[in-house]
Amino acid sequence: MDRYPIPHPAVLKKIITKKLPSAPLTAMVHITESCNVRCEFCWHHSYLRKDQLRPQHMETSTVLNMIKELADMGTSDITLSANGEPTLHPGFPAMVKAIKSAGMKLKVITNLSHFSPSVAAALARTNLLVINLAAVDQESYRSIYEPRGKTTFSQIIKNINRLSKLQSHGGPEIKIGFVITKSTFRNIRALIKIAEDCRVSAIRFKFMDPSSFTKSLVIDPSDRLWLADEIAKILRIQSSVRHNLADIFREAQPSERELAGAQPSTIHGRCFIGWIVININENGNVTLCCQNDELVIGNWKENSLKEIWEGNKAQEYRSTLKTRIDFNNPLYHACRSCHYSNPKHYLRRNNQA
Repeated sequence: MDRYPIPHPAVLKKIITKKLPSAPLTAMVHITESCNVRCEFCWHHSYLRKDQLRPQHMETSTVLNMIKELADMGTSDITLSANGEPTLHPGFPAMVKAIKSAGMKLKVITNLSHFSPSVAAALARTNLLVINLAAVDQESYRSIYEPRGKTTFSQIIKNINRLSKLQSHGGPEIKIGFVITKSTFRNIRALIKIAEDCRVSAIRFKFMDPSSFTKSLVIDPSDRLWLADEIAKILRIQSSVRHNLADIFREAQPSERELAGAQPSTIHGRCFIGWIVININENGNVTLCCQNDELVIGNWKENSLKEIWEGNKAQEYRSTLKTRIDFNNPLYHACRSCHYSNPKHYLRRNNQA
C-alpha cells in the first residue's frame, strides 16, 4: 500500500549499519512538471497557487541513461512519477520499455487522463499503477482536479476498467491514491464502491501534506470526528478492495487538546528512507525523499547518481536522520508532517527498530 518498498526491520537494520549504503531499492524519477489537471492539494499545480509554475522536464536520452545507471547500481524498482503528469512526456513509452528491458519493476503514478494508444500500451506493461483519484462523480472531479481540456470523470473510469481487465493476464496491479482534504473526506465510502466495481486491488488513503497555499483544505477536528465515525462503520464491511483505513482511523481521532482548539502534538521518531530511496527531480536536484525538497544531496547535471548516492552530503543527512530529527532546524520542517518519521504510522515498527 505504500509509496516506497519498505524492507522488514531486520533487513533495514543491516542496511543502515553499512559504512556505505547499498544501492537504492527504488528510484523516483520525476520526468516532467507539465500537467493537465490542477489538483487542489498539489504542491506544484494547485488552482489555489497564485504564482504560475514554469514547467521543466528531462530529456528522454537523460532518463534512459539514468535507467541504465540505476540498473548497473543494483536498483530493483523505478517509479516514473512527476511534479506533473508523467504520461504527458513524449518519451514515456521509451522509458517504460527501457525499464522493463533492464529487468526492473516499474511503478507509475498517474491521473490517468492522458490515454493515447501508445501511453495505454506502455501503462499495460507496468507492475503497479497508482491512480490519483478522490472524486466520485463529474461534479466532484471538476471541483477537485480542475482538468485542463475536456477530460471527464466517466473517461477516467473507462480507462481504469480497460486496464483492470489486464490484471489477470500479466497487466499491472491497479491501486488508487486518495488524498484526504476538506473537499474529499466525505467521498471515501463511495470511492471504495467505485474501486470494487472497477476491480481495483487497493486504495491508499493519506491526509494531505499541506503547503502554504493549501492549508485551508486541512480538515478540522469536528470533521475528523465525523471521519473517524465513518471509517469505524466502513471497517465493519467486508470489501474486495484492500485499504489502510484502520491506520487512518487512528490518525483521524483528534486529541482533547485539539478539540479544545490547541495545535495537534506530533511525536516523531527517526527516518530511514534515505537508505532505500533516491528522488530525482526535473530541475537536476537529487534528494533523499520526495517529501522534503531541502534535503538535496547533489545534482545529476554535475555528478553521476552513484557519486551522489554515496557522497558526503547524503551520508551527513543519513547520520542525522538515523538518530533524531531536529524540527527546529529549517532543513527538517517538511519532515514534521511526513508519516515516515511518525511512530504512530503503520510503519512505526521501523522507527523503533
